Amino acid sequence: MAAPRLHDRSRGAYRSPRPRQEPDRHRFFEIVVDEAQDCSELDLAILEQMHRAGLPLVVVADTDQGIYEWNDARPQDLHSFTRRPPTHLELNGNWHSSPPVCQLAATLRPTARSIPDDPVGDHHDTAVPLLLLPYGRHGRKTSGLLDASDAGEAFVGHAARVDIAAADCMALAYRNDAVPKARSRPALNHPKGTDARALAWAAAVFTAAEAPAAARKHALAIASALLNDYWHPDTEETLADSLTAHGIAPAIMRRRAGQFLTALPLVDATPARDWRSTARSVLRTQLPPSGIQPTAPKILSLTAKQLDQPIGSLIGVPQTDSESTPAAAMRSPPFTRRKAARPTRSSSIFPNPRASPNYSRHGPIR
Repeated sequence: MAAPRLHDRSRGAYRSPRPRQEPDRHRFFEIVVDEAQDCSELDLAILEQMHRAGLPLVVVADTDQGIYEWNDARPQDLHSFTRRPPTHLELNGNWHSSPPVCQLAATLRPTARSIPDDPVGDHHDTAVPLLLLPYGRHGRKTSGLLDASDAGEAFVGHAARVDIAAADCMALAYRNDAVPKARSRPALNHPKGTDARALAWAAAVFTAAEAPAAARKHALAIASALLNDYWHPDTEETLADSLTAHGIAPAIMRRRAGQFLTALPLVDATPARDWRSTARSVLRTQLPPSGIQPTAPKILSLTAKQLDQPIGSLIGVPQTDSESTPAAAMRSPPFTRRKAARPTRSSSIFPNPRASPNYSRHGPIR
């Protein structure tokens, strides 16, 4: 029998006045339903028949935790069902979250239920603030973090600063393909220039095994342009025309650009001025095919404000006490197992409401 027809027949059987209630009444002493926000319309119909048969019924639910609406578990059906039992008890104690988490969660609920939970568990006096990491494009503004993986990597880096390992972090998202992927370097928006920040981006992306092909290609283009500027400082030709004029095959230039990028220092918490100085020293070792040593390079500009900032922070790599960005991935268990995971720190990925209109259909995210 097709699933919809079987579902309709089952619903009709439990809503019909057939003498099925007595066996249920003698079989069960009491019915306790936890996580009832995930009950479907058919589940609630069965519970309603048991309640009408005189069975004591305890229903525990939080519609703000509903994750099975795709499977016919609708909050409005649960609200209608829970209005019928005579006794209601509001449970406002939160055993798992800190005060800042309870306060933020309250802002994500509809206005009628925006009172924060009362933290009563082990973290009831924890005042560690929440970390908000905008990523992607927001109107005309573009964040330094391109996607959820960038945000996840930054989150792991911040956790490392307070001695929390990546294995003790967990990522939650509104769907599985939105969970941050493991990555050892950020893949930010492709820089348009050839300054020190652009070269640092190119070095970080090119040495990351999981970097997208388009990002690696752009990294090679940045390094190729810088090598050409160093070898031929007076030329005003395009890179392609300059290579042709000096008899350098594009494949040779790409190979030299790759060698240059892999020879550059690690993009970490080193002050930008020091990283640039080392990068210029590496650049001086990159002789042109002619073998003639060019003059000392005066390229790789930085603004005065950028000179003392960590070079990694200029391209979105989080600062840590270690010598490299943590490459381990956060755990990302399915929603059905998220409570059992019990992470030390968790990262929740919220989508753009315009891109995912169904995510906030029951109230805007404020």
